[in-house]
Amino acid sequence: GTAKSKQSAEAVGRDFERTLATGGAGAARTSKTLKQAVKTLISAQELAGKSVGTIEIITEKSARLFDDFGPDRRMETIDDEAVRNYAVTARKSRAVATVLRELLTLSQAFGAIGLEPPAFPDIGEPPPGRDRMLELNEQRRLLAAIPPKRRLSVMAFLQLGGMRKSEHDRLVEID
Repeated sequence: GTAKSKQSAEAVGRDFERTLATGGAGAARTSKTLKQAVKTLISAQELAGKSVGTIEIITEKSARLFDDFGPDRRMETIDDEAVRNYAVTARKSRAVATVLRELLTLSQAFGAIGLEPPAFPDIGEPPPGRDRMLELNEQRRLLAAIPPKRRLSVMAFLQLGGMRKSEHDRLVEID
C-alpha cells in the first residue's frame, strides 16, 4: 500500500500495544466522564427515535447524578460503593421510584459507552401505583356524565393517560 495506509497500520499497532501494556480492554480509550456518557446515551436515544419526553427524563435524572457524582467524574471510578452511597443519600430526600429511575439512567449511561454498570443496592420497591386505566364502558359513562363543555378536557386527560387517538371514535359518537 501507500504511505498513508502504512501510517494507519502503525497507529493501530501502537494503540494495540498500549492497550496490552495498560492491562486490557483499552481503558485509556473508554475512559469517559459521566457527562460524556450521558451525552452518548441521549444521542443513542435520539437515533433510536425515542420521544422528547424520554430525552427530558434522562436529562432531568442525569442532573441529579451530576449533582452527586459530578459531571467530570470518570465512569470507571463509579463503583458499587459509590452507587450505594449515592442511593443512601438520595433516599433521604427522594422517593424510591425516583431514585430507581436515577439509577436506571446511570445504568443506561454505562451501557451507552460499553461499560458494565456497578451493582445497584436494594433500596426497596416503589409503592404500587394507584392509577388504572378506565375500561371502555367506564370511559363512556364518565363522558356521558360530564357537561359537554368539559368533555374535550377529559378526552385530553384520557389520551395523556394512555388512550390511543384511534380509540376516541369508539368511545363517543361524534356530533
